[in-house]
Amino acid sequence: MPVGPIEITRGSLTFSRACGLHGQAVQRARGILAVRQTRLEEDGALKNPALGYGMHLTLDCYECNPAKLANLDVIYEFLDHCPSLIAMTKIMPPYVFKYHAPVPEDWGVSGFVLIAESHISVHTYPEKAYLSLDIFSCKDFDYQKAVSYATELFGIGRHELNLLNRGLEFPREVNKVEGLLRQERQRLRV
Repeated sequence: MPVGPIEITRGSLTFSRACGLHGQAVQRARGILAVRQTRLEEDGALKNPALGYGMHLTLDCYECNPAKLANLDVIYEFLDHCPSLIAMTKIMPPYVFKYHAPVPEDWGVSGFVLIAESHISVHTYPEKAYLSLDIFSCKDFDYQKAVSYATELFGIGRHELNLLNRGLEFPREVNKVEGLLRQERQRLRV
């Protein structure tokens, strides 16, 4: 029997999907995330801020307001306001443009803003009431604020949310990473 929307969170890992997964698949997804979370904790990746490049939010949005998805000013407003909302540093004004696809119903609006911490991008398909949002940052941010703002502004009916911790081995602080590597090598010798 299919289930409704699910959201599974384990530390900084979140899996959310509005889909027809059966009970066993839901349990398997929870198990996979629990194992991945445990491995990250054992490796120190989640406990140690010296490691890891940053968070990457991907949000696939359905049943959105088509008029808002087609409006360049609304997309610009989102990209202009979102960086300050999540405490990021906008280093250029947003770029927003309309795309006319060879298949008429695939036209849409795309936008991008470069932030000092990385970027925010939006792609819309008004005829399909669909919006794709990416926020990638080298520092943690309140992704729930971004999701709430997008939901309100675009009239999102349902969404799939993925929150990734990117570059788990990226050395933020070289001296700390060097110490961690020495400890790991010593542990492997034993």
